[in-house]
Amino acid sequence: MSDTPQVANYQRCAVRPEVKASNDDKREALHLISTASIDRGGDVVEPGGAALDNFLKNPVVMRNHSYMTQDIIGRATAVTIDKDGIWARTAFRDTEVGREAYALSKEGLGGWSIGFRPIRHESIEDDKGVFRGYRFKEWELLEYSQVPIPMNQDAVQSAVQRGLVSEAHVPLFFDVTEAKEVIEPEKPADEAAPDRANVEPVTRRIDIHPAMVAIDRVRTTLARDDAARKLRHIKR
Repeated sequence: MSDTPQVANYQRCAVRPEVKASNDDKREALHLISTASIDRGGDVVEPGGAALDNFLKNPVVMRNHSYMTQDIIGRATAVTIDKDGIWARTAFRDTEVGREAYALSKEGLGGWSIGFRPIRHESIEDDKGVFRGYRFKEWELLEYSQVPIPMNQDAVQSAVQRGLVSEAHVPLFFDVTEAKEVIEPEKPADEAAPDRANVEPVTRRIDIHPAMVAIDRVRTTLARDDAARKLRHIKR
């Protein structure tokens, strides 16, 4: 499989903002930071493969993956894995950036992105044997950040080159359609995922425009490509 790109030592994976609960008095929010679905780069980050021990020793929450102290917006007070993905309870700092981040979270603006180190992975191929991404089966959580998730034309073109989307879809990437909420029926108790955490299973999903599905698969492609380029530069 000669067309398979090298995996960088640092990866990012972003998700839409989904806040399950918030507490204004404590400036806390319970929100999703990762899912088991195909991410914006065409990869799958399996929630059950997360190694959290090192992160929980210093559970800082950043903005925009910036590792400057002035960009610390809070700390994770709990991290939970369930059937929907990984949920985090963030306590936002009583600082300008912390208050702004909490306000954005409550408004449903921006999103969340994890930074992680791959430990064990396998390639994802289509029925023709063409590489489409990676399935990260074991990985170490390094941090998570609040990010604006901007649409980047370079990321779109990278996705086109990798075959994740077609050229015909490119004009649709900037056409955002209002989401429609769909209520899914509860699963029987014997089919439900085991209770592993401090949140209840989510039973709602959001139906979106097909173009947004394509957008979701590629919005972090540029970030991962940048990380790979930086890694190659360091090795030289």
